[in-house]
Amino acid sequence: MKTPMAITMLLILSTILFGCSNVMDQTKGDQQQIEETDETQHQFQNTPIVKDDYTLVIGDHTISLKSWDTEVDLSEVFGQPKTEKLDVLGEGADTFSGSYLKTLEYDGLTITLFSPKDNGKQFWIMSIDLQNSNLKTLKGITVGSSLSDLKDAYQNIEMVLDGRTDSNNAAYLISDKEEYKQMTFEVENGVVKAIKLNVELP
Repeated sequence: MKTPMAITMLLILSTILFGCSNVMDQTKGDQQQIEETDETQHQFQNTPIVKDDYTLVIGDHTISLKSWDTEVDLSEVFGQPKTEKLDVLGEGADTFSGSYLKTLEYDGLTITLFSPKDNGKQFWIMSIDLQNSNLKTLKGITVGSSLSDLKDAYQNIEMVLDGRTDSNNAAYLISDKEEYKQMTFEVENGVVKAIKLNVELP
């Protein structure tokens, strides 16, 4: 028969062992949670920044609406323009009177930049008119793409109601009303012939 002292010792020993087991299990659980948290943060930190749809790609460069010329060096991307024109908006421009428009002409490409009237030195990209296949959208659409590919890439695209009824010869539009951004695709005989990105001044 076990003595009361022996029974007491067994109870103490069991309590100690059980407690150690719980501590070890808790430590393992905490360590696993820390590792999972680190992995999640690592994946988040390595998630690429996604630009909006109103962006064109050429090589390793991206050109987006509302990008300032301090953010993208157009001369590095496209070289010197064939022509460069600077205009000052007149009274007909209402609240934008006195603001500046700079127009850069390249082969098959026209870029218009805007600068507020109190600036005139730094410009942001207001519109891009593309008529060649050197640039493409983030979803791979360029001049020469088929209407089918265009609709696959932009499933919510809308046909512009400009009087034309032939879907193979019409303009198609996507827009961001909150950002006043638009991208229009001019389609002829089922093929994209021109792409225009622009910001509408409110």
